[in-house]
Amino acid sequence: MESALALFEWLKMKKKTTGGRIGPNLFINNSLLGAMKQCRPNRALTFLEEIEKKGMSPSPVSYLTALVAYRRMEDGNRGLKFFTELRDRYKKGEIGNDDDEDWEKEFVKLEKFTIRICYQVMRRWLVKGDHSSTKVLQLLSEMDKAGLNRGRAEYERLVWACTLEGHHIVAKDLYKRIRERESEISLSVCNHAIWLMGKAKKRWAALEIYEDLLDKGPKPNNLSYELVVSHFNVLLTAASRRGIWRWGVRLLNKMEEKGLKPGSS
Repeated sequence: MESALALFEWLKMKKKTTGGRIGPNLFINNSLLGAMKQCRPNRALTFLEEIEKKGMSPSPVSYLTALVAYRRMEDGNRGLKFFTELRDRYKKGEIGNDDDEDWEKEFVKLEKFTIRICYQVMRRWLVKGDHSSTKVLQLLSEMDKAGLNRGRAEYERLVWACTLEGHHIVAKDLYKRIRERESEISLSVCNHAIWLMGKAKKRWAALEIYEDLLDKGPKPNNLSYELVVSHFNVLLTAASRRGIWRWGVRLLNKMEEKGLKPGSS
């Protein structure tokens, strides 16, 4: 990095002594930007601003490199904001006017890359712990507002990243999104959601997912059956301990309706 910056400063000096014949051009700026994002993401973003201030028009590669910097910082919110502001400027004709690039095609790539970055960052947040649930839901909401959302495949990958008790609100939101927007959903994802709801002691939510499997599909398998029976048995045990017999009878009736058999408890 130090060598690259030293060379860049030397080129700036040469630009003055050669009357502009030799000096840093956009290709060199993009190369330096790429080096910076590997070790100094914040410096890379500042350098991008400097390129524009000097009157140069950043290329799609420049903006792509900036988005990579946001991914390295695991800052999906700023990455999304960066893209939406860029999109607004593009629509207003403030950028993308040079004939050297097919900006319409390149901008589609930038949009897809931004979506991918947001989902990658959200998965990393979830892997890191319980306290990421609110951040994930907020970013999903901001992506909705920006009109940047993919669908089932990305949602299901996020559901699989939900493994801790505090993640149940994210898994429930994602499950709801898939059911509302898609015609199909993976049975393995449904089973994972049922398991997670039970882990978070949200057993009624788990039973609702099982009912969806019966009513809407896909057809539940043995794992689905075992998971939901275990949740029913826990609820029955709680009812018996508290002496809530009517509630327990209602649970037994519900199990019978769903074709389930209670265990020894």
